[in-house]
Amino acid sequence: MVSPSFLPTVQAAKQFATKLVSIRLSPPEFVLKPELLLDEVKTSALVI
Repeated sequence: MVSPSFLPTVQAAKQFATKLVSIRLSPPEFVLKPELLLDEVKTSALVI
């Protein structure tokens, strides 16, 4: 179940972000390489 605040937050990010990075994790491992995320949060960022 999605949090009620999730979709409005995503819409606001799409509207106001100067850059939007979307990362899709694939089953069955759902592995996120930390360096992908860490490179993005060196500047102002909203991580959803």
